[in-house]
Amino acid sequence: MPADRTKRLREPLVKLIRAEDPDSFRDLLPISGVFEIDDCTVEISYPLDASAEDLQQIQITIESMIHVVDIRVSSSPDPEESHYLITVTETLPDSPAYRRKS
Repeated sequence: MPADRTKRLREPLVKLIRAEDPDSFRDLLPISGVFEIDDCTVEISYPLDASAEDLQQIQITIESMIHVVDIRVSSSPDPEESHYLITVTETLPDSPAYRRKS
């Protein structure tokens, strides 16, 4: 029987971090699994009462820890949400975001 030579692409790793504030985000990073990822895109969903300073602190922290190819910031669709939701998605070599960084 001939070997299957089709290359199967794996799904990118996705890590979700739910943090109360920049300090708790920093404390959760070591156990979040984001260090398994080389290149990534990041989406930060913030609560309505978030400050620009807190958002900047989270962004600076994540960009100093892992290689971020792209970052998006948006408000939480749930007005009752009081936490930051940070989604870190691995950027695979065959993805458009990976090609953009070159």
